[in-house]
Amino acid sequence: MKQKLIFISLLLIMMLLVPLLAVPAGGEAAKASSAGKASSDEPASSAETVSADEGSKVSSAGAEESFFRILDESSGEIITVTDREFLIGAVAAEMPLTFHDEALKAQAVACCTIYDKKRTEQRLNPDPSLKGADFSCNTAQWQIYVTKEKMQERWGDAFETHYAHLQQVCGSVGLQKLIYQGEPVLATYYAISAGRTEASEDIWGGKRDYLVAVASPGDLQAPGYETTVSKSRDEVRAAILNKWPDCRLGSDPAQWITDPIRTASGTVRSIAVGSLIATGEELRALFGLRSANFTLSYTEADGFVFTVHGYGHGVGMSQYGADAMARGGADYKTILQWYYPGTELTE
Repeated sequence: MKQKLIFISLLLIMMLLVPLLAVPAGGEAAKASSAGKASSDEPASSAETVSADEGSKVSSAGAEESFFRILDESSGEIITVTDREFLIGAVAAEMPLTFHDEALKAQAVACCTIYDKKRTEQRLNPDPSLKGADFSCNTAQWQIYVTKEKMQERWGDAFETHYAHLQQVCGSVGLQKLIYQGEPVLATYYAISAGRTEASEDIWGGKRDYLVAVASPGDLQAPGYETTVSKSRDEVRAAILNKWPDCRLGSDPAQWITDPIRTASGTVRSIAVGSLIATGEELRALFGLRSANFTLSYTEADGFVFTVHGYGHGVGMSQYGADAMARGGADYKTILQWYYPGTELTE
């Protein structure tokens, strides 16, 4: 009887020890550490942490999201925003919200593509003048990117409606980008073409198979498609000699600016200015023209009159042209394929 009691006692002790032996080493320590973290840290839903390589953020849902560092020239400060936040502020700055949604979507993809490319290049070869930023903007002038606060200031009571519209448009395309032969493209854009876009090599000298001349007839109906700039003889003479002091101008003002050489789409590539040869872009900047696609006349009564077609450099997507295509039934994918032929969309 005594031996039986001893056997039962040993059996009970072994039954108590087995569960303890089954607990992994450090299990209780891990629980204690987790409890301490939960009590001292902010709730996960309000936390946003930067990863070690400073190239992405971890969202409240735990998904890693990349971000932009943007130098705001109006304040000198660097703004850090996620890609999705940037897209909303970039579309707001670059295109009127009265444009068709499909044109706005095309703009969102173009912004996502070109500024992602700029970010990659900048982080590989930093420009010290950017102070660690990926590129610069001017939020006060709504150039490249604008903050939510600036939108509230400008839109007032309409802010909630406009912002919700931007969220819907940008959210519908996500973070899609354009690629060509597996590489992100230089998705340049501008306001209005002269009825036909420009090939990159004609304007900047670098050939890109997806930046070629294509028809953009919708631009012909755009407000501001044709503008004029008038300058007196004395104004033109002063401007030329201020920029090119060694330039020799003859006695006949009608011969001061002559013999333009144009691209196939009409932009002035080069032009004689007195004894020198200038580029169309140089004259555009010198006289405040909307584009380098211009003609020039001179009379004693009117002085110099520049007749300008389009607004911008003309390479890539025309924003007014995109809006015209969208109103004609094209979706954003069709618009992007038209202005950047041969490219593909990728997340």
